[in-house]
Amino acid sequence: MGILRTQPIKRTINGVEVETSSKVVTSESEYTPQGEFLLITTDADEVLVKLDSNINDHIIIKALTPTRIVPDMQKIDRLYDDLIIGDGASVELCFVFNTWYVISSDGVKFN
Repeated sequence: MGILRTQPIKRTINGVEVETSSKVVTSESEYTPQGEFLLITTDADEVLVKLDSNINDHIIIKALTPTRIVPDMQKIDRLYDDLIIGDGASVELCFVFNTWYVISSDGVKFN
């Protein structure tokens, strides 16, 4: 399947206007969100999601396949090197003052 994107939108992230899609579905083994609001991972053995605070500051990730999420700096919630979410789980993350924070989650395993 690869990567499916919705219609392009413009967002301001960290003071920079970014052209992105509001929703993305990926089956790639590694993916860096590009400013989208929603990312759905599917149809892969595992997906590694690399958060990049330069191009994203808020995202919801829904996993339909095992998904590992790693921050670009610091630790998630100032405690965790990564998050692992399994099939059917979801997590909402926000980047605030140089740290990614879990705002909401369902089925998340913290490492």
